[in-house]
Amino acid sequence: MRVKPGTTHDLFEEWGVTGATLGVRLDDNQGATSVARVTGFQEFPAGSGIYYLDEFTFPDTAGDYVLVFNDDGTTYAPDHVSTRAVVVTSSAPDGDFDGTTFAIA
Repeated sequence: MRVKPGTTHDLFEEWGVTGATLGVRLDDNQGATSVARVTGFQEFPAGSGIYYLDEFTFPDTAGDYVLVFNDDGTTYAPDHVSTRAVVVTSSAPDGDFDGTTFAIA
């Protein structure tokens, strides 16, 4: 998955188990957690084992990350975890750039 820095996206995960309480965190591939575990996934359609989360915000810093999904709270047992690679494509600019500033050559 590739995302722009600081953007917010809906997350979808096919968990395969119905009625799970799913959570997700974002790790930086260097041993640190960049976004703490977030819950609030909804199963849709009901009974499908497919879950979505509205508005997960990715970090402003470019790099390789991993989404870590789990259904066992903060235990992260091997048979209760799924991961997905994420690349934040570039660092967000400093200041309040809104895309309407142009350079004249």
